Amino acid sequence: MVKEFETEGYWWKPESPENRIAGILHYKPNFETDLRLFGDLV
Repeated sequence: MVKEFETEGYWWKPESPENRIAGILHYKPNFETDLRLFGDLV
């Protein structure tokens, strides 16, 4: 069973790996997953 966690990192679209955006992913089992980005993925 996976427990609740939060991680900071860089996120990107598979077709544009050079366009990375900083963000925070928060996961809580049986609830929605939340990804907050500090910018726009284009």
